[in-house]
Amino acid sequence: MRTLLLAAAAAAGFSAEVGDFPKGLFTVEPLPDSEDDPIRPFVDRHMEPRHAVAVGTVPQGSKRHVLLAELADDEDLRHFLALGVLFKKGRTSLSVGHRVI
Repeated sequence: MRTLLLAAAAAAGFSAEVGDFPKGLFTVEPLPDSEDDPIRPFVDRHMEPRHAVAVGTVPQGSKRHVLLAELADDEDLRHFLALGVLFKKGRTSLSVGHRVI
């Protein structure tokens, strides 16, 4: 499966070098002194080179937070998707953005 995913990435023009794709779950920081949504700037910063970003809005330490962290550490998935988390109590959500290449 890993070979197939990396071959698809190479065919789409992506480098298979591990250094090009940081590992792990990114933290979306709230914008200081602003009520603007911090997800949009995060998506803009992390769209390249993967062309897909997902941000979960979850309480810190919750089961969904743990699940997102496990997905972000997946060696095959990290070449295609940047995963971020915005810590917030209350309702949870998942925002996904992609760019057609």
